[in-house]
Amino acid sequence: MTKENRIKLLASKKFAFTLVELLVVIAIIGILVGLLLPAVQAAREAARRIQCTNNQKQLVLAMHNFHDAFKKFPPLRGGPIGGDQNRCADKFGLVFALPYIEQGPRSDQISGGAPQVAWNNTYAPYLGSMTVLLCPSSPLAANNPVTSNQPQRSYHLSMGTTVGTNPSGAGTSATITDNNYFGRVNGLFGYDKPGAVAPLCVTSEVKRTMGSITDGTSNTVALSEKATGDRGSRSVRGLATYPMAGLDANAAQCLATATNGLYNPGRLLSDWNMGGIWAFGHPNWAGFSTILPPNSPSCYERNNNNPSNSVGVFSVSSYHTGGVVIGMADGSIRFITQSIDCGNYGVAPNRNYGVWGSLGTIAGGEVNLLND
Repeated sequence: MTKENRIKLLASKKFAFTLVELLVVIAIIGILVGLLLPAVQAAREAARRIQCTNNQKQLVLAMHNFHDAFKKFPPLRGGPIGGDQNRCADKFGLVFALPYIEQGPRSDQISGGAPQVAWNNTYAPYLGSMTVLLCPSSPLAANNPVTSNQPQRSYHLSMGTTVGTNPSGAGTSATITDNNYFGRVNGLFGYDKPGAVAPLCVTSEVKRTMGSITDGTSNTVALSEKATGDRGSRSVRGLATYPMAGLDANAAQCLATATNGLYNPGRLLSDWNMGGIWAFGHPNWAGFSTILPPNSPSCYERNNNNPSNSVGVFSVSSYHTGGVVIGMADGSIRFITQSIDCGNYGVAPNRNYGVWGSLGTIAGGEVNLLND
């Protein structure tokens, strides 16, 4: 065979990978994907956490702008403003700060229109998305059917270490109850006190100002995130269990309602996740306690799956690894780990809420060890 013919023969042959070679290549690609995927997921979560941080920054600045305009912070739960006089002391504080998060038209409709309850599922100003109120790290679960059309919310206001007792509605001046909670919350955001008959509304207003924060704005938490909640998962994130008596004397008992981040079998869970009814100012939907560490259970005392008006321990939670993002009263944003010191969770009689508790109070005089 001539050299020319050999060249033609080689040129006519088709070369291909063997099965073994293909399997080796596929295995190498699979290994590379397995190595890269966690890095990609971590990068995505980092981006989501930055967005969550930016949202909280905007909301804290909105509170500051509100304070500049009205010489006070908005309440956790209050009303009225403008013509919105129905259901006094029910509106969430951020409803009043809407103009400062570029929601002026929505605010004008709420304050200037016919009075509406916060859970109205067809009222246009309560509908429509507001991305600034949602942390993108938190997956959205199905909202309660009663408020299924309303946007959900991730961010909530600090009630400090306040729990309260006797949630029957009857109480004395020294008792913090569901209907007598006003002005006694030791966090930055308390209640406006409603009048005896709606729509007369406000008879005694809680005015929290910068001057009220004697512990220092850099040592006081203003807002944090709570996951929106998925009842089907039984996760402690964004859900609360009931009933539980004596939380004021022993908040630590709430920790025993869950194991490994899931509520124990047999525990009753509220049908209302904490991310629903964004405009409602009752504690389950609007506030959080600096008593139990981040990603702990939440418990309330009322024997009803609707936690309206009930006192309780409402813990912060998130899907960030190891903790939550919080906004401080001075406008700075911090990350709090779920291993933060909580003392003895305020168990009576020797109450000690640790570093987390000291961050929650505005005038407790505690030494804040967070920066040490």
